[in-house]
Amino acid sequence: MNKNDILELFFKANKNFIKKNKDLITRDLSERCLCAALAHEVNKLLEVSQYSQYYCDVEYNRNKEDAKQIYKNGKLQKVTCDLIIHSRGQLEKDNLIALEMKKHRGSYKTGTRYDINSDRIRLKCLTKQVFPGRTIEYEEYDLRACVCNYDFGIMYIIDENQKTITMEIYVNEEYTQTLLINLE
Repeated sequence: MNKNDILELFFKANKNFIKKNKDLITRDLSERCLCAALAHEVNKLLEVSQYSQYYCDVEYNRNKEDAKQIYKNGKLQKVTCDLIIHSRGQLEKDNLIALEMKKHRGSYKTGTRYDINSDRIRLKCLTKQVFPGRTIEYEEYDLRACVCNYDFGIMYIIDENQKTITMEIYVNEEYTQTLLINLE
C-alpha cells in the first residue's frame, strides 16, 4: 500500500461529504455532527478499498480510563481526536489519519485561535514517527505510552462566513500543505 492512497481516499470521501451535506456545513451545527457525517462517507469508501480492515471513528477512546496520551509541551496529556482512521488496534499499522475540526465565522476569537493552535500542536505530536524497538524517552516519560505514528494529521477548519474549508496537512510532525475548498 502506498501511504498516500489513504489521503486520496479521504479527499474523495470529503468531496462526497461536501456534496451531500452542504446544508449541514453552512449551518451552525456542532463539530461532532459534521465529523459523524464525514466519518460515514469515509467508512463507505474504506469498506470497498484496500483499507477494508480500517475504520473511521469520531472521538474514539478504546482505552477508557487509560486514555490515549501525547507528549506535548514537556508533559503527557490525554487526547481524544475529533476523527481518526485506524484499525482499532487490530493491525500492526494501526494509525492512518488523525483529524481535528474547528469552525469559525470569518474572524478568529482569542479562544478559537488558541484552540486551533493547540490542535495543530496535537497533530504534530500524533504524526511523530516512532517504531517498535525504538524508544525515545523524554525526562521520565517513555514515548511507548504515547499515541503517535499517524501517517497524516489534518487540521480541518470550516469558515461559515467565507464559505470555505481549509485543510492543513501534517506529516512527520511537520506542516506540509494547505488545501482550500470553496463551498460556493
